[in-house]
Amino acid sequence: MQLYQGLPHYIAKAQIEFPAVLGDMVTKNIELSNPSKNPISYWVKLDGCPDFSIEADSVRIEPGAQLNFPIKFQSRISQQVSGKVIFTNKKEGNVQAAAMVFELLSNVYERNSVDTINKSTKLYKASQIDIELHNPFPQDVMFTVQIVYEKNQKS
Repeated sequence: MQLYQGLPHYIAKAQIEFPAVLGDMVTKNIELSNPSKNPISYWVKLDGCPDFSIEADSVRIEPGAQLNFPIKFQSRISQQVSGKVIFTNKKEGNVQAAAMVFELLSNVYERNSVDTINKSTKLYKASQIDIELHNPFPQDVMFTVQIVYEKNQKS
């Protein structure tokens, strides 16, 4: 009977989107409130992509109070990543609070170029450019270098 009553609380209550430029850190707050006459405590667990982070693994909300719980997202890749933050009741006394789950989604909408190199040459004349790459990541990665041809507009 307890599972039948408790499991629906583990369905995500809301979806929190983190819009970001690639490489930026974004912080969003979940506003938690306690309308009861007793303090409520929760264990906080973060599942999913490690790009999401929390500062505390537990939270206590005093009676009649509101609390902003921060969640950080460090955009490392442009593909969408997801996670879940789960608040479960920390049994203190006789207070029983329902579990809460929030789904976390990234939305990297822009990538900034690290550098732009301009080179002009005559049509069909070979030209060489040396490009120095620096890996800012802690592991080996593959980079994509994009060449954009722009038509010179004479006014």
